[in-house]
Amino acid sequence: MSTNSMLSKTFVPVICLVACFFAGPLNADELDATSIEFFEAKVRPLLVSHCYECHSEEAAKAEKLMGGLRLDTRAGVHAGGDSGPVIESGKPDDSPLIQSVRYTNENLQMPPKERLSADEVAILEKWIVMGAPDPREGTASVKPGIDFEAARSRWAFQRPVKHAVPDVNDARWPAKPLDYFVLAGLEQRSLHPVRAATRQELIR
Repeated sequence: MSTNSMLSKTFVPVICLVACFFAGPLNADELDATSIEFFEAKVRPLLVSHCYECHSEEAAKAEKLMGGLRLDTRAGVHAGGDSGPVIESGKPDDSPLIQSVRYTNENLQMPPKERLSADEVAILEKWIVMGAPDPREGTASVKPGIDFEAARSRWAFQRPVKHAVPDVNDARWPAKPLDYFVLAGLEQRSLHPVRAATRQELIR
């Protein structure tokens, strides 16, 4: 066997392996039946049960989305979260998603309520080794636009307006302008101020 032939047989598998490791997550059009079956039977149920509560469109609508990360679409998985990508295709050890479910980093432990079983972690690890095949469709948008006009209408953003001191039936009680507003509110409810507190009562 020639040297060139031997080198060819040695490097072709290596090149294929490297390509699998450094390629991005597989698109829906690139998936085979086995990959789809694995995702639908193993990965999707796991994500639904343990991740969607905090990392899905519903979580975003309820303003409960954590870390800007959505795991309910392929685009969301590819996009990652506020801290960047969560998956390194073909490299589970380098994937923040796997690091979090392994609980190896005390500052990054997911799900926070209950740790995944070893079998469940192994499913996610295998999924990433496979290139994170994902047939799901949908966008990764998780940050709806802000309606600034609606925000400006809230009371906290309104300029203070000076109101005239209201008329009251018993003008002897108010000592300051604010007291007139308090007394007017009491009189509207047919209530009356109690006597002035004594020094001891104020101290107590």
